Amino acid sequence: MGVILMYRLKKSLTQQGTAGVMALVALAFLSVMGTALMSLTTTELEIACEFRDGIMAQYLAEAAVVHALVKLKSDPIFVNNTAIQSATSKNTLIPYSGTFPGTYKVIVTGSGVDRTITAISSVSQYPPVKRVA
Repeated sequence: MGVILMYRLKKSLTQQGTAGVMALVALAFLSVMGTALMSLTTTELEIACEFRDGIMAQYLAEAAVVHALVKLKSDPIFVNNTAIQSATSKNTLIPYSGTFPGTYKVIVTGSGVDRTITAISSVSQYPPVKRVA
């Protein structure tokens, strides 16, 4: 009976403080994991915002092409000015007001049925999207 009691006493003396060390290791591991997940989430959010702005710029460029097509069908002065092969203020369209989520610029060149419509749009701070129709 004395031997069993001594063994239990020796075992409990060597395991003292183990729970505290294990708790600190677990806390450090969870802190590192939390920081990594927060960084990953921030990066994913930035990627999603850039993707959204890219889609917005693409739709804005497509709307600019439609604007140019309407202008070609309805404005004979604009049609005459598109015979110029370089971009000038006479064959370039810029939106009328600042109500758009970004900006665009449309350049129409060519004559007759052979015309090139180039629309360049930009949303926020991301690079412009170029659309040629």
